[in-house]
Amino acid sequence: MLDEGARGWLARIESLDRLDGVRTPTPLGTVVNEQGAYLLAGSFVGFLVERYGLDEFRKLYGEGSYEAAYGKPLGVLEKEWRSAITR
Repeated sequence: MLDEGARGWLARIESLDRLDGVRTPTPLGTVVNEQGAYLLAGSFVGFLVERYGLDEFRKLYGEGSYEAAYGKPLGVLEKEWRSAITR
């Protein structure tokens, strides 16, 4: 369901960079509509966990580096995610 909801928001955002830059306690809604932000973020996290596994996601969460966790920058992972949810 997250992917379906996220698809409706893809055209409204150029990239996930702005969402990725939000740090707690700042709400995601400060950079894009809150509902859309959580749909996009949830779909992307789900993609990362399903495609690459929970261990890599934990590494990302702990280190904050896509390169360290996945060996790829955010932009490449985002392209893979966008492709996966729009098929």
